[in-house]
Amino acid sequence: MRANSSEGNTDFRALFAKFDPLALISPTEFATLLGITTNAFYQRDGRGEFPRAVIRKNRCVRWRAVDVREWLQTLVPQEPARRDVPAADFNAPRRGRPRKSIDVIA
Repeated sequence: MRANSSEGNTDFRALFAKFDPLALISPTEFATLLGITTNAFYQRDGRGEFPRAVIRKNRCVRWRAVDVREWLQTLVPQEPARRDVPAADFNAPRRGRPRKSIDVIA
């Protein structure tokens, strides 16, 4: 199944949810599923960040939908980085040249 389906402007993730578990997906479809570019996908695939491809012959690389689903289930959602700064740090003198709004004691 192609990422640009004849069903109109349907999101590929919705189509992927309906795939047969043994369906094969291409790198372009996999990248679309992850929301990254194909080039970024190939770079990350070269580093071994994705599940092992079922077919890897010459320029034909394919993954089974069930393997991709299992891999997606193993990913842990990352929370946005939080930096808890104590209130004392806000009152500490800043580095660098003093601002005009700060009264400089000479």
